[in-house]
Amino acid sequence: MKDLEHRVIDIISIEKACWLVEGRSPLHVITAATYLGWKSLRPTQRAHYKFTQFCKDFGIRSTLTTVERVKEQNDIFIKLAKHIPIVKFRSIRVHRNNVALYVNDIIQYSNSLIFDLRRDVYTKLCEEQKSSQRMTKDDDYSEDNDKTWMNSFKRKAYYETKGQNRSYESEVRKEGLENEEPEESEPHISDDEIDRYLRSDKEIKFIKKAYKRMNKRITLFALKSSQYIHRWNRSPADGKCWSQDWDLMSGQSGPRRAMKGTTATQRLKQDYMRIIKDPVPYVSAHPLHNNILEWHYVVHGPEGTPYSGGVYHGKLQFPSEFPFKPPAIYMLTPNGRFKCGVRLCL
Repeated sequence: MKDLEHRVIDIISIEKACWLVEGRSPLHVITAATYLGWKSLRPTQRAHYKFTQFCKDFGIRSTLTTVERVKEQNDIFIKLAKHIPIVKFRSIRVHRNNVALYVNDIIQYSNSLIFDLRRDVYTKLCEEQKSSQRMTKDDDYSEDNDKTWMNSFKRKAYYETKGQNRSYESEVRKEGLENEEPEESEPHISDDEIDRYLRSDKEIKFIKKAYKRMNKRITLFALKSSQYIHRWNRSPADGKCWSQDWDLMSGQSGPRRAMKGTTATQRLKQDYMRIIKDPVPYVSAHPLHNNILEWHYVVHGPEGTPYSGGVYHGKLQFPSEFPFKPPAIYMLTPNGRFKCGVRLCL
């Protein structure tokens, strides 16, 4: 069991270096890594052992997302195995059934193999950029090429479809640049005006004391009535940019109101009380205005990780049938992994 744990940790570290972990559900990533690690401990005996049979024997739930993670994992390990010297010299064909034979070598020489793979991918993308510039003479393609470079370790279908739609995107981009209006510069804000919104040390101490005293009273009041509590975000540094800590907003009812299902409303109230009592590290969430079915969340990158210092803002839209139907998740902060305003599929 310890050998399998160490093997799974090594496989996940390689996937992380190849951009296969970021933005993915940990459950599916760990399941895929466990399957490959388990096969690599006895590769000759378990070479043709299918993932569906693995899940059936060990009581693991197999989903389409998990199968997709397994395919991505096999693709990247096959690419890494092809850079092993003996595989190159003997021209050995590496596929999903025999890739487990080379997992030990991939882990041992992971740094050099990942370096070789990145170099080959970068060279291929440079060649594609030169050929595309000769064919389309589009100088604005460099931005799309950078995005393709970040996602080059994913499935081949991404940049293959990008190549097919390249000429269409260039025409749309040109039309957008021609119709784009010049941006107006932001007005200058003086230091005196900024100081008006900053709290003094006395105000900070007073708010902290009032917050501790009113916490229990407000919570009991909200649970007994038809109202719910809206907790605003606070500054994690010195507290000088605190906004209002608590704001009571009454629940509304009617044909055009947001809160339709009493079951979803009561469940969300209970979940929100649980978040207030036991906050989740690096995550804050609260309902938006007078609609308890729409929440906004902010995720702060944990220290000591590649996401340290990052702030990711998004929203959750709960259906009236919640918790029997899952919420819709959207990202509102631009980043290299997700599109803004597009529903995430986890």
